[in-house]
Amino acid sequence: MPARRHRSSFVSTLALDLVGLGALPVAACDRDAEALVARPLPNGFTRVDDSPLLDSGAPFVGIIVPQTHAAEFAVTHARAQSYWTPAVSDVLELGRTLRGQLRRHDPDVASRLAEYRFQVVGVVRTGRRLLFVNGFCSQPADWHERPVRVKDGGDCYFRLMFEPSSGAISEFSVNGES
Repeated sequence: MPARRHRSSFVSTLALDLVGLGALPVAACDRDAEALVARPLPNGFTRVDDSPLLDSGAPFVGIIVPQTHAAEFAVTHARAQSYWTPAVSDVLELGRTLRGQLRRHDPDVASRLAEYRFQVVGVVRTGRRLLFVNGFCSQPADWHERPVRVKDGGDCYFRLMFEPSSGAISEFSVNGES
């Protein structure tokens, strides 16, 4: 397994270097990265795990909820006008942003980011395409098929909105404790 990580990291670094030199279009780099980290699931969802792209740091592991199932996953929190299916590149950007910005919102959650799994739903509000993110550290067996909703549970459960176009995180909230 370590050899795979090393090779993947090398391929990603090489692709990014070629993009920087103008020898490889950004879209080609994105396609290569997406092929390493995204796996379609039989239920139409996509599992994303960016650990092959990382030299260090907490991996982002989650699912992209397709538009056809979005309402059941975001019903109570997202206040969406409509839904869309996020691209893998949107979710990779979310992972990078969480690793960099979550410390400002909750240092305890940020320090344990590798323990969390994520359900990512594309929502539209006032014409803006956002990602509703449901994060949780206790993983039921069907987390990649059904919404994870828990009352209480403390910082093992959190939600936030992410705007891919700006990289902004908003509406960060952690569950309370009973």
